[in-house]
Amino acid sequence: MEPITNFTRLYLSSFLVILVMSSCGQEDRDRQLKADITIKAKNDVNFAGLQFFVDKGIVTIKGSCPTEKSLAAVRQTLETIHIIDSVSYQISVAPVQLGPLFSYKQSVDSVLAKYPMVSSQVSDSSLIVSGVVKEKEADKLKDAIDKINPGIAVYQLQQL
Repeated sequence: MEPITNFTRLYLSSFLVILVMSSCGQEDRDRQLKADITIKAKNDVNFAGLQFFVDKGIVTIKGSCPTEKSLAAVRQTLETIHIIDSVSYQISVAPVQLGPLFSYKQSVDSVLAKYPMVSSQVSDSSLIVSGVVKEKEADKLKDAIDKINPGIAVYQLQQL
C-alpha cells in the first residue's frame, strides 16, 4: 500500500471543508426560508390553518385552507419565494376556525422561524409544537415558547 501524499491529504482536507461548509450553508438557507415563510404567513389569514417546515430547501406545508381561492393564494405566495427548491402541499379544503389561541400560535410561529423543521398546531386548549430540533437547541426553544404563555404548549420534539 502506497503512503498518502501531501497532495492527497490536501485534496481530502479541501473536500471535507467544502462538504462541511455546504451543509452549514444549507442549514442557514433553510432557516432563512422558514423565516421568509413565517413573515408572509403571519400577515396572511390564508395561512391560518397551516403548518410548515423546511428541510434541504424543500417546504412541506400541511393543514387546511377554507376555500380553493385561499389555497390558490397560499400557492401564489410561496411561488414568490425563489429560493424554495420544491413544495410538498398536503393541504385539504376544509373549515378553519380561528380560536382563542390563534394569536398565541402566531407568536409561537415567530419563535419557530429560527427552527426550520419545527411547526405548531392549535388544538382546543393547547398548542402542539412538533418536529426535529438539535439537542442543544431544544431547551432554548421550549424556554422561548414558555415565556410567551407558560404551560399551554405540548412538545413532541425529536432531538438530533
